[in-house]
Amino acid sequence: MEFILVIAVIFVLCKIFGVSDFYLYLGALGIVELAIIGMALLFIYFCIRLMFSKSKKAEFTHFDKRQSEKMPFTVAYYKIDNEEYPCVFPSEMVFTDKMYRKNKKCTVMYNKRMNAVFDIWAIITCLAGLVCSNLAVIATVYIFSEMLME
Repeated sequence: MEFILVIAVIFVLCKIFGVSDFYLYLGALGIVELAIIGMALLFIYFCIRLMFSKSKKAEFTHFDKRQSEKMPFTVAYYKIDNEEYPCVFPSEMVFTDKMYRKNKKCTVMYNKRMNAVFDIWAIITCLAGLVCSNLAVIATVYIFSEMLME
């Protein structure tokens, strides 16, 4: 909420000082570009972590909040060799009974450094996010360069 208030104050100050609408649009697009680049870097990071993970047989056990984490998201827990590990991404809120089935063996990617697993839904999220965020970076760079050429 504070971010929106700061943006509104900056916008009003720019209008008071006579900054043209073109430069306001350019600044807004620059902020969006930085956010999209940050998102792409996040997905690149998780895909690199996924590449260095090992395939393990696991069994879904339950949903719970991650221990010792500040984020209040609910994640899926998997049991590998009598040890429980959380999934790296939060669990879905809809279709959980169709996506996660108890007492059913599945293959997950275990990352020792993160002490967490990538289930099939996290793998799909990583790959789809990598593709979509990189396409968004390309698109916004193209739009940004077109605006600068005018």
